[in-house]
Amino acid sequence: MAQESRQVKRTIAFSTKRSGEVHYVLTAADFLDLARAVEYEGPPKLGVAWTLIQRFAYLYPVYPTLSKFVKAYSQPVNPRWFPSGVEHTAYYAMLRSKGDEAGAQRENIEAANRVVKASAPLSALHKDTFQAIDTVFTQHYSPIPKSLHFHAPDLHRTQDVFAKNKGLDVVTYGTGVRQNWFFGIANTTVSVIATLEDSAAIGSALIALGYIGGILYLIKRLYAQ
Repeated sequence: MAQESRQVKRTIAFSTKRSGEVHYVLTAADFLDLARAVEYEGPPKLGVAWTLIQRFAYLYPVYPTLSKFVKAYSQPVNPRWFPSGVEHTAYYAMLRSKGDEAGAQRENIEAANRVVKASAPLSALHKDTFQAIDTVFTQHYSPIPKSLHFHAPDLHRTQDVFAKNKGLDVVTYGTGVRQNWFFGIANTTVSVIATLEDSAAIGSALIALGYIGGILYLIKRLYAQ
């Protein structure tokens, strides 16, 4: 699965008011950082993968590459949360100021672990991570197109309360207390088409490009409304 994932061409197609129609082809770095984030952000992995891609498309070209976006958004691979990073440093200081020495110590350990996660090779990642990403690029359409954020469950607030405090909309996806929560932005849906292209199958590739073109036309009409 991992070997196959490195050999195919993966494209995401979307349309934004800032950039118009975009066909973005993932690089090896894009795929690797996406896989690392999906691996370490927790379940449900398919929802995490789609949300990362949709938020990248929503913000594009603020982040010119998927790799840069994932590193900025996903805490487990974000350098700002490494031992010398500004986010870790501020959070660690806040915990200590509240007298939470145990929490501060845990955060130090987590910061060190993030460095390891952010440099993990594909061989260190689990099969279901690649299965989730493969599903994204073979089913084409997102099951949660309204999802532009996710967050680990909060022990002290419900998802509804968390969303209200952040000014977000609750997106129902996944179940169970250990599943990530998903959120949207009011009146915002991102239409992303993800395709997997076998470089040896030229005819199929041409068909796929025609298919993407038709979908982009529909997306453009949607944004124009």
